[in-house]
Amino acid sequence: MPVTEAPNVYFNIDAEKSTLGAAIQDSKCAKLLADVATDIYYDQKHQAIHTAICSLVKSGKAVDLVTVDQELTNHNTNDLIGGAVYLVELIQFVPTTVNMKDYLRIVYECAMRRQMRLIAKELSDKTADPMQDPNEIREWAARTVREVRLGGTMKLISVQEACMATYEQLEQDQQKPDEPSKKIMSGIATLDNKLGGLRGGEYVAIGARPSVGKSILALTFCANAARQGKRVLLISLEMNEVQITERILADQGDVPLNVITSGNLDFAAWQSLAKAISPVAKIPLWYCLEATTVEKVRRAAYQLYENGGLDMIAVDYLQLMEATYARRQSRQ
Repeated sequence: MPVTEAPNVYFNIDAEKSTLGAAIQDSKCAKLLADVATDIYYDQKHQAIHTAICSLVKSGKAVDLVTVDQELTNHNTNDLIGGAVYLVELIQFVPTTVNMKDYLRIVYECAMRRQMRLIAKELSDKTADPMQDPNEIREWAARTVREVRLGGTMKLISVQEACMATYEQLEQDQQKPDEPSKKIMSGIATLDNKLGGLRGGEYVAIGARPSVGKSILALTFCANAARQGKRVLLISLEMNEVQITERILADQGDVPLNVITSGNLDFAAWQSLAKAISPVAKIPLWYCLEATTVEKVRRAAYQLYENGGLDMIAVDYLQLMEATYARRQSRQ
């Protein structure tokens, strides 16, 4: 049997030709390329044509066979692509402009694979270098893969787009009957009335003088959020799991903490704590006592996120954390 050559996953010339052919024919397709980086194309001819199309779109000019050909001529790149003959070939090649987004997705995926291959090569070189610190290599690899981007363009958001996004967010935030709240309530009525609860993506810092209850307040946030069904991760660098849970049980069972820690529980206190243990044991709250660096917090968060999700992280407390690589990064 003849051997069939495996398709090249690092580039797809047909998808590149279809993307550009659709853009030359359809103004809506051309606008989709306005913020797309040139380096997603493997073929240099296609990079030049893409640049010409984007230049026309950004200057508010029409995009068609004639204008693209002229733009290429103006930048002395017409000979590189083979002139108008190749542009006509692109137009004739594309099956339909309706599938433009699918063609563009394929081109993007191939470009992403090329970038990841380059990262893999660099990672291989780093690991083979005995002078490289393995911990720094791991941090570099994690950061680089997360930050993979095609091109250097930055997304700019107009106030018009922001208004639309804000309106949609307000609609989503509206509490619907029989639907769990998207907000995380602290459980402290006065504070919730002031803040309106906590939302995903927010950073909240609790600041006060020493020994006035910052840790207890943060723990109250965590326990009350977990009682609402939110999955919570508590990073504790001051208390162990028993000390943390004693405080939650004290609140749940309405037993003074000093009574619990004194070791002199009477029968009524024992009964109250026994009743408190069952509901507390069911709340989706996890502790991590080993996350002393940002990288370890990230690992703990991903571990929980990948096994059911994560709604909230609390760190008690930030000043005790260490910079992952203090030689190269500030503590901030």
